[in-house]
Amino acid sequence: MDDREDKMKKIYKSEFDYYKEIFSWKNAIEKGYYDFPNYSTSDWDGIYSTVNYLPEKYFNFNQLLGKPELFNKIENYFANVILPSFNATSLEKLENSLEKSPNAHKLGDFNKYLEFTHPIIFKIPKTKDTRRILKCPNFYAYCMLLFIIDQYKTRIIKMLEKDHHAISNNFNYLPSSYSINQRIQDSILIGHSKFFKTDFTNFYPTFYTHVISWLICNKKKAKRKDSWEKINFGNLMDKAVEREQDGETHGVPTGNLLTRIVIETIMSKFDLELEDELRKRCHKVSFYRYVDDFYFAYNDPRDIIEIKQIMDSLTSKYDFTLNGSKTMETTYLKISSGSRLVDYFSNLNLDNELEPKDIANVLNTYYMIANKEISNGIKGADKLVFVSLKRYLERLLRDNQKNGQKNNLLQSMLDALLYTDSYRRYPFLDNIIQYPFIMKLFQMVLDNAQVAMKFVELIKTIKKCEVKMNDNFRNLKKMQFFFNRKPFKELIFNKLIQYIHQRKNQETIAILTVFLELNIKLSHDQIIRCFKAFSDCEKDGYDEYDDFSILMVLHYFLHQNKCISAKYGSGIFDSWVIHYLFELVSEDRNMLKTNDYMAGKHWLLKYQLFYYYKYDPIFNKRVHKYIASWYKIQHQLGNKNPKLINFCDLNHVHVVKNNNRTIDQFYLELLGKKFSFTTL
Repeated sequence: MDDREDKMKKIYKSEFDYYKEIFSWKNAIEKGYYDFPNYSTSDWDGIYSTVNYLPEKYFNFNQLLGKPELFNKIENYFANVILPSFNATSLEKLENSLEKSPNAHKLGDFNKYLEFTHPIIFKIPKTKDTRRILKCPNFYAYCMLLFIIDQYKTRIIKMLEKDHHAISNNFNYLPSSYSINQRIQDSILIGHSKFFKTDFTNFYPTFYTHVISWLICNKKKAKRKDSWEKINFGNLMDKAVEREQDGETHGVPTGNLLTRIVIETIMSKFDLELEDELRKRCHKVSFYRYVDDFYFAYNDPRDIIEIKQIMDSLTSKYDFTLNGSKTMETTYLKISSGSRLVDYFSNLNLDNELEPKDIANVLNTYYMIANKEISNGIKGADKLVFVSLKRYLERLLRDNQKNGQKNNLLQSMLDALLYTDSYRRYPFLDNIIQYPFIMKLFQMVLDNAQVAMKFVELIKTIKKCEVKMNDNFRNLKKMQFFFNRKPFKELIFNKLIQYIHQRKNQETIAILTVFLELNIKLSHDQIIRCFKAFSDCEKDGYDEYDDFSILMVLHYFLHQNKCISAKYGSGIFDSWVIHYLFELVSEDRNMLKTNDYMAGKHWLLKYQLFYYYKYDPIFNKRVHKYIASWYKIQHQLGNKNPKLINFCDLNHVHVVKNNNRTIDQFYLELLGKKFSFTTL
């Protein structure tokens, strides 16, 4: 029994129970849709894996979990709608019955429930010059895939349990951890003298969805017409993933748990084929896989030729492409190397009486070490800069509460983060602006937006420490002062507009999240500029802008009405914003592959506009004032029969209860229960 299994035994009765909990509707929705990490706060798990690309504080399913009746309705929605149509109690039983009766239902009969849906496109930095595209599926389509996975979970779990080479099939969920994965890695590598690593080129973006059925059902069998027309496990998962992305067969929706479950399920089959070929053709070769990264350990130099040939053959068979730039022989030292930033401050044993100025020097040294590690490509260093500091503050706070007295070191650490020196001997230098250490960390966010949520978590920890120490948010106010300085705020806001025009979604979210966390306000002029930039992006003919960024700016519109600018009165301000909102959600129905309004682009923005219009009387009033003003202007211009669709009103966009379309009906039920997808 390996370390992973041993640790799970202490908490779960079996590995099956462990996976069953991960695959549950509650977890797959609550944590899975945005793939929020599920780590212990006392360990260093997750530093080297995924990071939040969205602020969990604003985008979550807390409201859904707080409405158990609605949650149960969603969980049972697909079973109640789909299974009775086939007179079946489960998809597995339906599949088995159709095997014996080949002239019965075909996959086409199921496709009417597998609607074409448009995902939210969200681009994040991959390298300095390239972007990685995340596809956030329509929530209906995500739940449909979850329904299929839930129906076949026993089969999926058995496949995962058989794969002893994958260290990513624990999905980063406790009790599995980075440290346990390291031990599994060591058990595979130690004892060998030669090592080889490789991965696939652009694995998620280029993944061919039909490979799902090829690997699950056997490629030759899956490609036969009588096979790909059948309702079975492989075909259903293939089609469900396709429909999450408007029928695209290349690429998969990334950034959610279900996609990782699908990938790990089919890659478990790949691992078994690879294991079988290595056993036949090589001497003793060990390997492990983390998603699409493969590491091989061997002793006989002749084995490297066979390893490469086997990988070439299997990747060609399943339409994968090996990444030539990352395919190389390596060493155990390089594979297992780590960062000096882990527990950096704890290892220094700082004196409790140190002054903020002294700690500021320690922080600057820390910053130089971090920069060097990031430049040298040390894995996880960019995240550890924030996490190591955050966890040290949390440790000092725990010590402070445990001892029941004020911890001088904690206070000095907080002060050092916002410390600026004075030029006492040279007062003529006082006009030079000094930025404290925390602003250097913000610069790291501007350089690499993927660490933005780590920076925000650090800010939250500073707030928490100041609350517990009754410090009246002294350092938080200093931070707000630096961000609110007119030249700096204008500089960062102009970067925000630049990011929107460049379609840099992650960078846009990063600045908006920091602004909201620090309560940095936007003027009416700035809010309108943001909406104009979003609208301009749509007119350029490229992908629409992401709903998350738009909703974060909409938050300012909904909650900052008292801030009237010199340029725009409240009425003009409302008109411009609502005008741009209507532009964003309008679309030509003839371009849709489905009649469902909620299946198209901006599904999340559309839903939230319905929600605010229905349950926020102030927003409702502002929309009506805009519409009345629009008609008045049209009549003044001589237009006899003007028509304006109110995109905030369900009836105006033909989302009605009697339309026989499952997606619109699904969202109507959510709306009727006062469910909101965001806490903004």
